[in-house]
Amino acid sequence: MRFVWLALIVVLGCKDDPPPPSAKQRAFEAAVKATDEAKQALKRLEAAREEHVKALKEHADVKEKLAEVKKQAAETIKAADAKLKELGIQLDKLVDKLAHTGKDAAERAKLEADKLVLEESIAKIKQLKSELEATQ
Repeated sequence: MRFVWLALIVVLGCKDDPPPPSAKQRAFEAAVKATDEAKQALKRLEAAREEHVKALKEHADVKEKLAEVKKQAAETIKAADAKLKELGIQLDKLVDKLAHTGKDAAERAKLEADKLVLEESIAKIKQLKSELEATQ
């Protein structure tokens, strides 16, 4: 049995190891590896460029939508101002009418109720307008 082990050790010891790669071979392998890494880097760069272009387009779309929303908000504020002016005129007429109303309690109560509704409407529109202006 010892002989078998000894023979095995001799066979393995005599086995020819491949010669180490030459400097030229090592340089070639390093160049191939560098080329592969450069190709991967270019792919990552192209992907980053595509993402950047996509982000720029999305940014432009968001800016466009924001401009539209701001335009609508300005139009809404303008409409609210017009409505406030109109309700103010109606309130003034109602106050004058109330001042010239006789002692008819039913008519006076109706005018008072109308006045309260107008005042509530004006207050609500002013509140909504101020909230809208705060977001501008």
